[in-house]
Amino acid sequence: MGDTKETLKQIATDAVQRSGVQSMTIRDLGSAVGIKSSSVMYHFQSKKGLIREIAEDYIAAVFDQLHDIRERKPLARDRLLGLVGIFERMLEQDRMCLCGVLAADAQELDEATRELVEGFFDQLERWVAEVLQEQEGVDLARNQARREARVILAGLEGALLLDKSEGTPKRLAAVKSWIAGSVGG
Repeated sequence: MGDTKETLKQIATDAVQRSGVQSMTIRDLGSAVGIKSSSVMYHFQSKKGLIREIAEDYIAAVFDQLHDIRERKPLARDRLLGLVGIFERMLEQDRMCLCGVLAADAQELDEATRELVEGFFDQLERWVAEVLQEQEGVDLARNQARREARVILAGLEGALLLDKSEGTPKRLAAVKSWIAGSVGG
């Protein structure tokens, strides 16, 4: 049963990242793994419960990647370029940031999932702000670093959305180039 649940979550995550919350139906999930809709509901109780679980998994995976980036890359610029790389891989796979999609479809979420999504962006902004403050030779106040982190994340989320719709990575490439030229070591 554990494998079926994980498979269902993978299929649901893929559908939501590619086409939004409305694109993912319990019936389609069941069909994809050869079980009835009621069996899908057994695992998650509701579509909103499923969405909450895939959000939790996604958030954990992103922060695992960021932890790895922090461990492997000593320079602030390289850490932020590692974050850009996460977005580039999503675009290569024709996907959006799951939490970005969920934020856009907030009316489809329960309160707990909305809080998870808000918490994801808050935590991601803090991570970026901390990286910005670690630049050599740059004395950046915490509130200024947080504002710059918001701009970077808005740029990444917006670039991913627009590049996905056009099928070209030109905006993500621009964000990457800006970071490479603007952020120090």
